[in-house]
Amino acid sequence: MSKNNENSDVNWEEVGKRAFNQYFNWYRKSEDHEESQELADGEIANAMENIGVDIETNWEFDLDKEKVKIVIQNFAEKMRDIHEEVGYKVSGELLWPMHTWIIDKLYEAKEHHNDEEYFKDLDDFISNKLPDLLPDDD
Repeated sequence: MSKNNENSDVNWEEVGKRAFNQYFNWYRKSEDHEESQELADGEIANAMENIGVDIETNWEFDLDKEKVKIVIQNFAEKMRDIHEEVGYKVSGELLWPMHTWIIDKLYEAKEHHNDEEYFKDLDDFISNKLPDLLPDDD
């Protein structure tokens, strides 16, 4: 991992929100989870490039754990709040695979950074609280 310009000003909360928006908006157009996930990953990768961090494996590995936590937290909070934001009930057909994707990112981050305790509260939110808020329709 190369860190050339780590002091560049990137708002990681906004990166997580933009990654969610990329996923959400592309899925609504394409109904393709894989492409949507690639776009979300790309949004995060672009932010990493802005601070000079090269992706060697995946963003959840190559970005420091503090930034990973912020990105995943904000992505998950957008999932929680999406119904209110758009003014209609978003389908579980979109949200459940999205949940699986983000929980997999969290799992990989916990394993790679070898710090389950650091991610404990976020894991509780995503694994236990967020599923109760997702629709049961699909």
